[in-house]
Amino acid sequence: VHGISVPTALPRPSVTRVACSSPEPRPRLTSISLATGGPSLTIVDCRPMKNARANQLLRGGGCEQLAYYSGTSYIFLAVENIHTVRDSLAKLGQLCRERPVRVGAWQRRLAETGWLAHVQQVLHGSVRVVRAIEDAQSSVLVHCTDGWDRTAQICSLAMLMLDPHYRTLCGFQTLIAREWCNMGHQFAVRGGHPGEHDKSQVSPIFVQFLDCVWQVWRTHDRLFEFGENLLVRLAAQAYSCDFRNFIGNCEVQRRSVPDSVPCFWQHVEANRSMYVNSNYQPHGSARVLRPLLRAHDYALWDALYMPIDRLWPWVLLGPEGFVEIASPEDDSSDADPFSPLLGPAEWHAD
Repeated sequence: VHGISVPTALPRPSVTRVACSSPEPRPRLTSISLATGGPSLTIVDCRPMKNARANQLLRGGGCEQLAYYSGTSYIFLAVENIHTVRDSLAKLGQLCRERPVRVGAWQRRLAETGWLAHVQQVLHGSVRVVRAIEDAQSSVLVHCTDGWDRTAQICSLAMLMLDPHYRTLCGFQTLIAREWCNMGHQFAVRGGHPGEHDKSQVSPIFVQFLDCVWQVWRTHDRLFEFGENLLVRLAAQAYSCDFRNFIGNCEVQRRSVPDSVPCFWQHVEANRSMYVNSNYQPHGSARVLRPLLRAHDYALWDALYMPIDRLWPWVLLGPEGFVEIASPEDDSSDADPFSPLLGPAEWHAD
């Protein structure tokens, strides 16, 4: 691989239309291509173009000016923002709560939630990064508005497709730790953890990423060492605060977490048989993964969204974050290894 995928936040050009308020980014971008030996640099902006233009006007953060960067191309991926994604999953949660729905109406109402379309957009964007690196031999810089939501999604999925190491249990752990935890995805803010009161910033970005991984996994499961159980458990634990890995908004905050709070990946290693994929074929996985997912290839992740006897966080989503609803009757059945998925009552009480 001659290219690298570099996650960044968006540039901050001044009103005089220079490349950036600091002179550093221009040589830094050039050094990316030089370091990898790539003949060109592709800048990938995760946002829709209209959103990027709005950010430029309202926040002073826009797009790189290609006149300053020779041998550089620019791509907009049109991945929607946290508010659109939150509203979409809220609609899906409402639909799942209303089941059973007539068979003829189910597909129509599922499409109206927009959820699978958003998942498709993220995956298609990741495939474009893979093609730029693998086919065009280009270095790639990925950025969004802040760099810890859509950027994490696109970079993680591209790495998952490019390198079979990240499709192993150990590699996937490294991917989550580096691209999500270390790079500052705000698990507490996006998950509406206790103490986070701005409901408008709640959004299931990490769940959307896991859904994208599952869409690829379900069509190429023999190329993944881990199974579906790992993805379902990760989705739950991003909200539960049971494990130190997903508490707080950055590594600095996690340093203050008591040592008594366990590490998720130690739990996975201790229960490895629960998370390993029995269909895994390691000798057939040493290749770049190129999922060709058309609109009708995407499916609702039943194992994640349909067990509505549990109080899944997205069942509580409303237009402005989590809403208060009555908890389901407690089921103490031992059949569900993930029970209870949500521990503290704070998740459904403001």
